[in-house]
Amino acid sequence: MDRAGPITAAAATLSPLHVRPERCPAWWVLGSRYTLLLTSEDSGGACSLFEVVVAPGRGPALHVHRREDETFHVLAGEIEFNAGGQPIHAEPGSVVFAPRGIAHGFHNVGTDEARLLCLATPGGLEQFFTEAGVPAGDRTSLPPAPTPEDIQRLLQAALNHGIEAA
Repeated sequence: MDRAGPITAAAATLSPLHVRPERCPAWWVLGSRYTLLLTSEDSGGACSLFEVVVAPGRGPALHVHRREDETFHVLAGEIEFNAGGQPIHAEPGSVVFAPRGIAHGFHNVGTDEARLLCLATPGGLEQFFTEAGVPAGDRTSLPPAPTPEDIQRLLQAALNHGIEAA
């Protein structure tokens, strides 16, 4: 299937978009906050864009996406990535590309919160976070400690969205 065809056709009908912060839903996922900035619907299926705030010592374990590539731009903090078995120390300004089918994960190795932008292509990854996460109503508080129920919900959402533990 040619992915470019449907995305290009949908994108041709799009208009410019200004996203206001109050419109952006956020979820706690195992100690990190994922705020959805741009949806797949907004982009005609081309991408989804998230801000990720990672508490010190937290971050997703190694996993593999079967449906989307992820590009990370580190805005603040120190992140240690593992992408395809390669350790990458990423400081603010760094960009890390994790293509689909390649195991990757990261964690905050600093003492302060880390902030990243995550671009998922094509779009749709927001559906995973909607299922896996807990709505983050108060975005200034510390993340809740993950519970066994949170882990079970994440594992089920991963199965539903082509994401596998590595």
